[in-house]
Amino acid sequence: LFYGLSVGLLLGFNLVATAPDLTLATEGWTLFGFASAFLIGAYNDRPTVRDNALFVFGVYTISDFALLVAAALTAFSGNVDENVVAGGLILAALFKSSQFPLTSLFVRSMEGPTPASALGYAGLSAHIGIVLLSSTMPLWFHFDWARMTIGSIGLITAVFGTLTSKVLCDRKGSIACATS
Repeated sequence: LFYGLSVGLLLGFNLVATAPDLTLATEGWTLFGFASAFLIGAYNDRPTVRDNALFVFGVYTISDFALLVAAALTAFSGNVDENVVAGGLILAALFKSSQFPLTSLFVRSMEGPTPASALGYAGLSAHIGIVLLSSTMPLWFHFDWARMTIGSIGLITAVFGTLTSKVLCDRKGSIACATS
């Protein structure tokens, strides 16, 4: 089960990274989210594991919806508001990458098995938003508000994550905050 879900993480990430359009990227994005949520809930005999897996699944569902809206609007050949597309892409990337105000997402994700946590969050989840935004720059980069939003939230997350990682008493949580 763990190997299959880990392969799902890798396949989802690679599909987002190499997708020629947002429709295919959405499939990889969703696969990544499902595999991640199921890995977090692997040891579901404890109530905190169930609660954290449900929280992560909810956040990822919102992220998936934001990307789905952006993909649907880019596929629509009518008069589309590009601000909505840019906002959907940014919201999807920030939510899945544990950026402010969801900096607790990686800490809550540490309920999963340790190798899966290391692979899924330190290696992949922290970067999947960057990969999405890099591959879709023509859709959002020309908006000043989009660049300012990404920069501001990145700065707030860096300061908050650094300070929080210094005061947490558990190592996995501290590393999770520093990673975000």
